[in-house]
Amino acid sequence: MKRRAVKSVLCAALMALTLSMTACGGSDDAAKDAATEEQEEASEEEAEEPEEEAPEEAEKSEEEAPEEEAEEPEEEKAAEATANTLEEYLNSTDGAMEAVEEQIAGSNGDGMSVSGEVKGNDFTFNFTIEDASLITDDTAAQLEAGLDATASVFEEMAGQMDDEVGLDRGSIQVVIKYCDPDGNVLAERGFKAQ
Repeated sequence: MKRRAVKSVLCAALMALTLSMTACGGSDDAAKDAATEEQEEASEEEAEEPEEEAPEEAEKSEEEAPEEEAEEPEEEKAAEATANTLEEYLNSTDGAMEAVEEQIAGSNGDGMSVSGEVKGNDFTFNFTIEDASLITDDTAAQLEAGLDATASVFEEMAGQMDDEVGLDRGSIQVVIKYCDPDGNVLAERGFKAQ
């Protein structure tokens, strides 16, 4: 359940990033393709979740293993109780970091590479424009405008992460950083839930 929640939040983040790039002059087709692909992945994840059992099967399962059902929520509560930061939460939730890495790796392409880093309560997305010929004098301004246009989406995403981890609103910061091929920062901004 938690892994699916983490993936859903991350899908929303990657869609927002795609919109941010589109707002600053990126390809509309690439944005549509990325958004469609991310929605399909989210749907596949939901489809992979086990369907509800028939009433007879559910009764048998409850009779056979009542302890297993009781242990799972306690483990989840223990992970939430011990997580004081987003980083701790992702490290203590089985499969969460792997889900984050999978989603980020799937968004590379179209002359841009993406990496993610979680430290404390900062979740940083590093976008590197691989082709220097795509960078013009007004690229930084266009990227800033794209971040302005999608600020509310990133703020909402940070709020969803706050809720998922069990932290106060405004605790987690989503940082978006765009760099040129040499690692020079073109635009960078952090977003927290309001």
